[in-house]
Formats: sequence, C-alpha cells, structure tokens
Amino acid sequence: DPGPASDGTPDINSSATRDLRYNYFCLFCSSPGPYLFSGREGNGIGWHTDDINLDGDEDDTIVGINVDGRDQGFDDPWDGTTDNPAMPLPRDIRYTWLTSDVGSSGDLVVDLQRQWLFDGPVPVPSDGTPYALTDTLLTDVYHLDLQEDTDAVIRGLDEPDRPDHAYRIAPGRTYAGTATIRSAGVPDGAPTADPDWYVVETSGRGVHVALAPTPGLSGRLDVFTGLPDGGAGSFAPDPLVGSRAFAGTDAEVVVRAATRPGTHYVRVRHEDVGPSDWRQPYRLTVVADGPPPRPRAWASAAPFGLDPAAPNPFRDRTQIGYALAAPGSATLAVFDALGRRMVVLAEGPHAAGAHRVVFEASGLPAGVYLVRLDTAAEVAVQRVVLVR
Repeated sequence: DPGPASDGTPDINSSATRDLRYNYFCLFCSSPGPYLFSGREGNGIGWHTDDINLDGDEDDTIVGINVDGRDQGFDDPWDGTTDNPAMPLPRDIRYTWLTSDVGSSGDLVVDLQRQWLFDGPVPVPSDGTPYALTDTLLTDVYHLDLQEDTDAVIRGLDEPDRPDHAYRIAPGRTYAGTATIRSAGVPDGAPTADPDWYVVETSGRGVHVALAPTPGLSGRLDVFTGLPDGGAGSFAPDPLVGSRAFAGTDAEVVVRAATRPGTHYVRVRHEDVGPSDWRQPYRLTVVADGPPPRPRAWASAAPFGLDPAAPNPFRDRTQIGYALAAPGSATLAVFDALGRRMVVLAEGPHAAGAHRVVFEASGLPAGVYLVRLDTAAEVAVQRVVLVR
C-alpha cells in the first residue's frame, strides 16, 4: 500500500479498507468481504493488492473471522452476527464492544448492528452468563471521533469484574486502578457498583493489603484465599479472610490476615460510581510476607500499629510513630517497592506503648517505600513517598 494521502484522508483502495468491507458490491460484482465473512481473494475491484493472507498470490480461499450469515438463517453471508466457529475468539480474556448510535445509521459510517458481535440480545463471545465475558457500551459520537471519547474508552478498559479474569499483580508493588460505571447488563450489582479483581501469589504466611480508595466514594476491600470448589467459572472466591469497608474518604484502608503461602484474590469494590470518578485512580499495594500473627492478637483491644508518617510525601526525612500492645522484641524497617530491606529504623527489645523514630532518607532515591513493623504477634505496614 502507498500509505495515506498527504492531506490525511484515508486511502479507499488500501488493504485496511479492503478488510473492513463486509461485502464487495459494484455494478459487476457482489461477494462477501473475505477477511470478515470468508471467500476467495481477487473478487474485489481496485485494491492495491488482493493478497489477504500475504502468501504471495491472490487466489486463495480465506476463512473469515465472522460466521457466514446463511448458517444463521439470513439471506446473505455478510449478515452473520457471531464469530466464526472455525476461528473462535479466545475465551480467556474479556471483551467490550464499544458502539455508537448517532442517528438512524449507527455512527454515520457503520450501521449499529455491524459494530459488535451478538447472538440475539447477548454479546458474544459468551461463557453462558450474559454480559459476563463480553459486554457493550453504547455512545453517541461520530465514527472518527470514537477514539477521542476518553470516558467510554476508559470504561471499556476497566479492571475485571470477575475473579476468573483477575489481573495478576506482584507483592510489594503499588498499582493504580479506576472506579468506572459498568455496562447496564453486567452481573454482580448495579452498573454504578464496580468490583475490580486482582490475584497475587504469596510466599509468606501473612498477607497485608493496603488501599487508597477513590476520594468521595464508599465501598469495601476484601481478601480471599482462593476460588471455591466450582472452579474458575464460579463468581465469588472463598473463604473470605479479611474485609474492610470505607466511606467517602481517601484515607488508606488496610486488611491484614494470617494465611498460608499460595494464591490470594483481592476485590476492590466502589459504590455509587460517577462518570468522572475514573479521573482519580485508587492505589493498591499487597505485602505478602512476614510471620503469622497469633489469633489472640487480632482479638486484643490493646493498641498496636503505625501512626501516619509526618510529613508524607516527604523530602529527606519524616517522623514515624508506632505502638506496641505488650513489651517484647520488635523490628521497624523500610523496604523498597521490590521488597528489599533498605533501612532498619529500630530493632530489639521494646517497652509496651508509643515510640517514635526519624526516617533519614537523604541517601535513597525518590519513590514509594513501605515502612513495616514486625513483632512475634502482629505486623503493620505503611506506605511513604520520598520526593526530590
């Protein structure tokens, strides 16, 4: 192909245009577009090349990516509405069909019914639960403006709503996610309730999950130890080992639990999500090592933990307060985002009660660090940000 014209207008004879045509219709020809609906190369008129499969000749029979409409009972092959069973779409990823209906002809270039794959009212591919594997988002923008509809694009890229498609994350790193309005047909709550799923492999005996929620929204942070007996298709992991609600604040929420090494699922659920809330991402960090807290420590009302570092973010130094419920040995250390121990702030015997140290970070690079307090009974973690 010679490429686009110098004025930026599309080349109507290009390979891209050829493969986007659902049929080749002219005064002397009428055949399905082979790339989409199967057929022979060479049936079009005026393309720069008819070699769809790029094998060096222009006379092959092409298996199209969509089903032949006649197999669905339609008159023409180019009226098929699902993927081709001979070339099925993979079922191990999620899909969102981003469609537009400006007026009577879809987005004024492509008819609405040709902008997505569907079987009756249900988008495909499907895993048997409507809108679970594939959903749709309907907009009202012109064809060439769709990629600039940022709100719709971000909604289509939302984190997985189900644990069997959870994003895999690594311990010790901070991830950003978005609270978005979902498609109207999706399961597990209203479209304004957004559950995002993550999965992490742990090697230690304690899991500690920290969430800085989207400001102004309520919701819940849940931690599970695996999928139920029903397998990957089941909707909710089990058992729940830790949960914490939040309500209209961006203050950090922490769930910690004593668990065995293995697979853990994390669900971040925001409620009453608005169309612009994705513009303030939430932040999620999992720390997955450390000694197991003793069960009795969780029931204790005595104070234990880390006070908010002040200042945070900070330059060069910040003060860190911490408290112990009982006298004993404790370690307060700083780890980088890769889990490497960088500084030991305090170590050895401690009296019960409040303590305070200064974290001198003049020799460390800017970035996110985890301050961790360890005792034989409990573990607490706090994120601090060093800026330059």
